[in-house]
Amino acid sequence: MDEISAPRLVGARVKRLEDPRLITGRGLFVDDVALPHMVHAAFLRSPHAHARIRSIDTRKALEEPGVLAVRVGADLVPRINPIRVGGKLPGQKVIESPPLATDKVCFVGDPVAVVVAEDRYLAEDAADLIAVEYEVLPAVVDYEKAAETDAPVIHPSMGNNLYFQAQLETGDVEQAFREAELVVRETFRQHRYCHVPMETRGIVADWHETSGVLTVWHSTQSPHLLATYLSNILRLPTDRIRVMAQDVGGGFGQKINLYREDVVVALLAVELGQPVKWIEDRRENLCTASQAREETVHVEAAVSKDGSLLGLKAHIINDIGAYGLYPIPSENWASLVMAHLPGPYKLANYRREITCVVTNKGSLGPYRAPFAVESWVRESLMDAIAKGVGLDPLEVRLRNCIREEDLPYSSPGGLRYHEVTPLETLEKVVEAAQYGRMREEQQEARKQGRYVGIGFGMFIEPTAHGSAYYARRGRKMGGYESATVRIEPSGKVKVFVGVSPHGQGHQTTFAQIAADELGIPLEDITVHHGDTYADPFGTGTFASRSAVIGGGAVIRATRDMRDRVLRIAAHMLEANAEDLEIRNRVISVRGAPSKNVPYATVAFTAYFDPTALPQDMEAGLEVTRRYEPPPITFSNGAHLAQVDVDVETGQVRVLGYWACEDCGVMINPMVVEGQIQGGVAQGLGGLLLEHMYYNEDGQPLTGSFMNYLLPTALDVPEVRFAHLETPSSSLGGFKGMGEGGVLGAIPALSNAIADALSPFGVKIRQQPLTPDRVLRLIGVIGR
Repeated sequence: MDEISAPRLVGARVKRLEDPRLITGRGLFVDDVALPHMVHAAFLRSPHAHARIRSIDTRKALEEPGVLAVRVGADLVPRINPIRVGGKLPGQKVIESPPLATDKVCFVGDPVAVVVAEDRYLAEDAADLIAVEYEVLPAVVDYEKAAETDAPVIHPSMGNNLYFQAQLETGDVEQAFREAELVVRETFRQHRYCHVPMETRGIVADWHETSGVLTVWHSTQSPHLLATYLSNILRLPTDRIRVMAQDVGGGFGQKINLYREDVVVALLAVELGQPVKWIEDRRENLCTASQAREETVHVEAAVSKDGSLLGLKAHIINDIGAYGLYPIPSENWASLVMAHLPGPYKLANYRREITCVVTNKGSLGPYRAPFAVESWVRESLMDAIAKGVGLDPLEVRLRNCIREEDLPYSSPGGLRYHEVTPLETLEKVVEAAQYGRMREEQQEARKQGRYVGIGFGMFIEPTAHGSAYYARRGRKMGGYESATVRIEPSGKVKVFVGVSPHGQGHQTTFAQIAADELGIPLEDITVHHGDTYADPFGTGTFASRSAVIGGGAVIRATRDMRDRVLRIAAHMLEANAEDLEIRNRVISVRGAPSKNVPYATVAFTAYFDPTALPQDMEAGLEVTRRYEPPPITFSNGAHLAQVDVDVETGQVRVLGYWACEDCGVMINPMVVEGQIQGGVAQGLGGLLLEHMYYNEDGQPLTGSFMNYLLPTALDVPEVRFAHLETPSSSLGGFKGMGEGGVLGAIPALSNAIADALSPFGVKIRQQPLTPDRVLRLIGVIGR
């Protein structure tokens, strides 16, 4: 309808608007919440991985000064609905977890009792006085043996430790293997590690008896879903639960779920009539919050002599830990691995098998790119194929890559790819890194006794799952997003969104979208989130969905608002709305700039002079719209890493790192690059350093930062970027890209290390690649 005469902000490198507040310590996190009469909770946790609870004596704890309450599992179970996960798919069992352990404990850290006291120190001290008598049982730690008939059964109601099993096939796999001129067989073992958000889990729950409203301040990625989950378990209607999530210091998937501690603290707030706070300490976070990525994948690839992939067999065995996490079944992550394993390569024949088992470890949950083992397995397999047929790893990828003429492409994993550019991103990253010259430099380095390697990592990332996707999987969790746009009488704009950030920069990127659509400066717009009583319903921020679905909702709401503003201005100027343009907060007739009305005047009129509005228009300026995206929007990318391995110490040094990702229209390239850089850091940390290690008794041995190692700025390379922007069919042309950094980094770095150590005949099939494992691989120390 109009022409907006201002520089476009979508696509601009705008500095993040939220950063000055956060870096000057003016953020509002859960631990910053201090309410009158607030008390504090601390949990007593099991020191055993598997044990029966014979008795619990809380008398000494109750006698301590300042202690208000002590509760055990039997006190709470009758007051809530059961916390159950699973049972909806054929072959999927149900796992039930009590808010506090009742008859037995199933992992080290399983909560057994809770103490509420006037401060956290008193609560911790009193918890130590609770006497629990345990009968220690054999622990199930080896997940590859957990389903064997002689393994101790963790949950008697399940009958054994097998939680889920399924097998699917596309095409004629056996025929593909009969025709193969090469069969590559490999087994990959992915270790367990943790999310490690800067801000641990936390909750403050406050029950108002007079209003009957439970207000919850929470470090969550999904405020509206959390309110729904609490409603389901606590037997409170959703309109009586208000969730506040103002600033969240990282989530990476860990803060999607409802945890047992959340239920306990909320119950205690209702019972005591006082605000109750619980802030997780770092050991609790490492050992009792969700963990990730422990699985074995057996693969067989049928290959022609020219390196073409003919068929694939894959079997994943997944360790989901002791309990499922409410509400998303833990088999979901193994299913995603199998669906995405073919990735950016053409494949007609594919058989996949899934086995999920329970063990006496912390529960498996989604972690940034929860299916990341698929890119490591697939890309390592492509290098193995290249070696088997005597081709360069780049050539094998080029021969198998999905191309533009193949789109839309139906993957044998059950996905239909569209608007993806695997070949183009691969070619662009090869060009940016000058791959040919890198190979020449590698040969020179080897003559000097240096072990330099080059590795690729390609992926297609599923993003922005919509309602249709969840409905097909029997999950009722929304999928759309909402946005409310309100222009105040001053002419300033407030945008309220249902998605809630934990580092993604929504206050900047959504403001950029709104400014472009409304034709006003960025500084006139404020973005609000994280309050279920103030913000429209949203599914939340995870699975790389915010830009696509949240951004789409903002576009729809601001476009409707712009039309409304122009109609009012046209009425005031006695002109046609189609003839108006917006420039510098002024709406004028195109070609007659003197005939104008300030934006603020339009806003003031809408509120205070409704008689001056068009006849059929209500007073005020507020619009709420929702956006339902396609079932899945795909982004993709190609990463390339160059490393130097010291064969005397086993240390890996990254010499160079390049990434080309196609995330559609970039709202803010600086934010995009920050997301990729952060994902690469996490991928590197998981591959080389991080490991949640359990001994044979189920004891976690890496429960602090003294022995759970994280990458520092000295370890993480500077990523060099080469962007592609292929618009998606989603509103705005956006694609999600929050997980691509991890998906590309793990295989690119792993393949580069294997390439560096190729003179030793090294094959990398197990993580993490710590210095001692590198030395064992090359035979410097005993295997």
